[in-house]
Amino acid sequence: MSWIFTLCCGATRKKYVVTLLGLQEDQRHVLRHSISNYKMDKSLRPFSEDTCIANGMELILQSLDDNADLYEIRGIHMGLAAGVIFAVDADSKSSVEKCIALINEDTTKTKDIIVVLCRSNIYGNESVQELKRTCDEIGHGKIEFILYEESKAFLGVHRGINWICNRLEE
Repeated sequence: MSWIFTLCCGATRKKYVVTLLGLQEDQRHVLRHSISNYKMDKSLRPFSEDTCIANGMELILQSLDDNADLYEIRGIHMGLAAGVIFAVDADSKSSVEKCIALINEDTTKTKDIIVVLCRSNIYGNESVQELKRTCDEIGHGKIEFILYEESKAFLGVHRGINWICNRLEE
């Protein structure tokens, strides 16, 4: 109903590009919980866009290939994005290593709006602590770290999206 009201009144939503990084399966996990009717078989390589409507804003989530050869392209996209979401599965060593490598890239260090969406079903997982330490060392408080269990994935992902929207409104 709100979209009808928006069309009738001629109001426009603010649009922001947000880069989504991580292993493909982790990106799909975030997209599945943030985009209604998301098709899990959609190709993410080397680049894809999906639109998420949240808090009256249109967030264009740009999923970028996790291939290291695309470092330059990733840097260009991230430089133009309003924020960055890192999707990580703390129960997977390769996912954690990829996230830490991406967080350590120079283009990441210049962003002010960064969310790490970290899912883990293992209580006290050492990888979670390692990720938090990395975020604290690099982010100096500007990285929002959201930990959630698989059973609460929808809430965890939306908490991260709402945090981004609130930061964009400031």
